[in-house]
Amino acid sequence: TKGWFAAGTGDNDRSDGWRHGRPPWAQDEQSAYWIDGMMRLGLVLGDQELLARARADVAAVIRKSEFTELQEKGVQGWPRSVYSRAMLAHLDATGDPSVLPFFEAVWPANYTMEVGSDARSITQCEALLEGYAFGGSETLREVCLRGLAANEAPFLQAWVKAPCTNFSEGSSCLERSFELQHGVTWNEIAKLWAMASGWMTEDPAKAN
Repeated sequence: TKGWFAAGTGDNDRSDGWRHGRPPWAQDEQSAYWIDGMMRLGLVLGDQELLARARADVAAVIRKSEFTELQEKGVQGWPRSVYSRAMLAHLDATGDPSVLPFFEAVWPANYTMEVGSDARSITQCEALLEGYAFGGSETLREVCLRGLAANEAPFLQAWVKAPCTNFSEGSSCLERSFELQHGVTWNEIAKLWAMASGWMTEDPAKAN
């Protein structure tokens, strides 16, 4: 696996940020997976070359405030969620003081994860809660919990109260909700309320 990363970095081996020269949003998703995997593999192996590549990308994203340019244009919540996992792994390993202020700038108090605008926008809650647990501001927790409250009823309606059984081409199930087309989306969204139950206290130590 390490050899694959080393041999196949291509334009992913860059120092100016994950979105440089890449179209939104599908390839940004792939870039985020790449950096997250490179970061974690480097940490597990203690491989400084992989870590240097991944950390250079994280540093560039923070320096250029890459996330703040996305502003919910299209399906951007999911790439942010994936890339944030790499940033959290970096924070956990290094204690880098730049990560939490960056999160707080990306997700300010007025940030919303609107129902329907992006089916996977709410997955950003995971980063918000983890950021809060690492010592980030109360705002991160509040934005997440507010988003979960707004998404709860539509989620239950789609999955519990009116579950779909017909997923054939052109069915109303597929037309009415992206969530219903994609198993990963179900997994990533459904776990959030269970995760958040530990953060409903205002004490980050208890959340940990």
